[in-house]
Amino acid sequence: MLFRSRRSFLKAGGALIISLGAGDGLVTKLAAQGAGANALPLTEVDSFLAVEANGNVLIRSGKIDCGTGHRIAVAQMVAEELGLPVTRIRMIDGDTAETPDQGSTGGSTGLTRGGMEIRQAAATARVALLQMAAQRLGKPAGDLMLANGKVSPRGA
Repeated sequence: MLFRSRRSFLKAGGALIISLGAGDGLVTKLAAQGAGANALPLTEVDSFLAVEANGNVLIRSGKIDCGTGHRIAVAQMVAEELGLPVTRIRMIDGDTAETPDQGSTGGSTGLTRGGMEIRQAAATARVALLQMAAQRLGKPAGDLMLANGKVSPRGA
């Protein structure tokens, strides 16, 4: 089965959450709760991003935008990693009750430190999505790509 969009892919498999500490406790808790995008109690938020069932991506950044363009720069990095238009990215930032605590924001360090952590989470999500698609499609992950919100064969 070829998935025409990330949405149809996620409908078949649920939600994908990239976590700081992917311990069994978090995975078990998400599975038991049905893993909605905001399924965890706020005291247990430890994820940078979630691919929601509708195919959009929610970014949780502990850094703030203090005039440095952090919001759009991080959204663009995630969009590029996941082959999505930036309009499909939304962000919660600067509220450590809802985001990982990434420490203080000091000008451009919000992007060079916090932004890179989120970019790495998006790259991890890309690999996971491609591996899940490869398993379902019976093709090597290296033969697939994410573009325009869809998983498709490379060169197609």
